[in-house]
Amino acid sequence: MLLLIFVLVLLIISVLIITPVIWCGFGKIFRIEDLTFKKALLTCLLLTLIGVAFQIIPLGLTFLKINNVIFDLIISIAGLVVAISILKVRFNTTVLKSIGLYVSTIVFAVCLALLIRTFVVQAFKIPSGAMKQSILVGDHIGVNKFIYAFKEPQKGDIIVFQYPVEPEKDFIKRVVGLPGDTIEGRDKIIYVNNEPLEEPYAVHTDPHIFPKGVQVRDSFGPIKVPEDKLFVLGDNRDQSYDSRFWGFVDRKDIKGKAFVIYWSQGKENSQVRWGRIGKPL
Repeated sequence: MLLLIFVLVLLIISVLIITPVIWCGFGKIFRIEDLTFKKALLTCLLLTLIGVAFQIIPLGLTFLKINNVIFDLIISIAGLVVAISILKVRFNTTVLKSIGLYVSTIVFAVCLALLIRTFVVQAFKIPSGAMKQSILVGDHIGVNKFIYAFKEPQKGDIIVFQYPVEPEKDFIKRVVGLPGDTIEGRDKIIYVNNEPLEEPYAVHTDPHIFPKGVQVRDSFGPIKVPEDKLFVLGDNRDQSYDSRFWGFVDRKDIKGKAFVIYWSQGKENSQVRWGRIGKPL
């Protein structure tokens, strides 16, 4: 919650202070006499509201089951034209100078987004069912990027990390074993340091149990987690490719901790799952 408040405050500051200041600076460079801080602030608020409206339009088209690249392109172009027109009228200037102000806004927005994405929070879309029912295909999650700079991962944390076999891919799993823990699977039950792990989130979809030595999905170990490593599993235990198969996650490869589902939309029917939006993880 504190992270969401921080990001929200940062966005508010960018709208109320930083963007108007940038416009005032460019106004002096472009010699736009009607560009004052007060007028820049009101214009920025107006464009923010219009931008939100243009983001809602594609959502409405989704409800109507109208998913078309051409419609998205038309909406984007319309938003651009409206924004530049408002800048031109509000500041009594030329189209070219209005485009310059708009570009400065886009550059700042991109830099701010990169800053937030790199150091604060990053958005991920879930492409597989390895974590259901905790996280479903089509869920969009927010990941805290800096939390593990101040604390170590804990059992039960849902983390995003670089897949050890293909580092260019990101995986999301739940932490089950920490450095020094001994992990063992016995007929689908996970034991940590010889104690059965309570896992209300774990799901088993296949009643068949593979015997030990035939398939590591249901029975494996015992294995000890090395220093600076983690043992992770998907909540959908019978359909998850995780530490049982490819080994441990290196501590340095963790990108962050998943903390919220901020959007959820079904893959097949594109229906918004309102009940999942805002769900903490």
